[in-house]
Amino acid sequence: MTVPTTTMIDTTHANVDKIPTSVAYIGGYVSGTPDIQWNAADWVRFSGRKVRNYQGLGPVPPLNMFDELDVENRALTPVSAAAIVKARVEAGFQWTTIYGGDAAIAATASEIQKLGHSIWNGHVNCRLANWNLNEAEATKLVGTYVHGMSCIGVQWASPSSNPHTILPGSTLTLSQANADLSVVDAGWIPSGGFTNPNPPPPIVVSTQGIVVYGRPDGTLLNKNVSSTDGGVTWR
Repeated sequence: MTVPTTTMIDTTHANVDKIPTSVAYIGGYVSGTPDIQWNAADWVRFSGRKVRNYQGLGPVPPLNMFDELDVENRALTPVSAAAIVKARVEAGFQWTTIYGGDAAIAATASEIQKLGHSIWNGHVNCRLANWNLNEAEATKLVGTYVHGMSCIGVQWASPSSNPHTILPGSTLTLSQANADLSVVDAGWIPSGGFTNPNPPPPIVVSTQGIVVYGRPDGTLLNKNVSSTDGGVTWR
């Protein structure tokens, strides 16, 4: 099945004013040096869906202040990214996106899987960076799995890989705008939303039953029992 896709542009604070404000998805940074980290005014410029990237410089922001973890050289390590994913899952966040190249995503997937199924399953997706692809090739990867993570986007163009590619909605090249291009799932909601900071305890359903047993003299007796795990264990 083909996944409907659209364009995402990401850039640093220093180049925010070069990006069309109507872009469907915009990516920025919640950490970094002053020329990289976005400020409040940067975020409100754009009407599309916003992808807030934490790349590891400085302390981890509040868990509701970012959607994506940057795992690459001089950014987060796979181990540190896995620890943050665990913290977000336990705080009630459904999804965390891992951004990085193929090797980084593979290593991060391995570290998250070590934390158990409850952290790994249904809680991590990825935005793959592969500047060796063209847009059509990148589009084919959206909706597939990359090292077990659902791929919600592929960054296929950067100022270094595609310096002369025109920034959508602009007359500037990627080199002039200092911006990256991704193709992403048009239905992607960054983070997948906040479920519950303190998930309620599961509802326990008690199943009732009767155990019938006999004495050596042939007398039959019975005892009421109950199970709270679907009949696997009776008490």
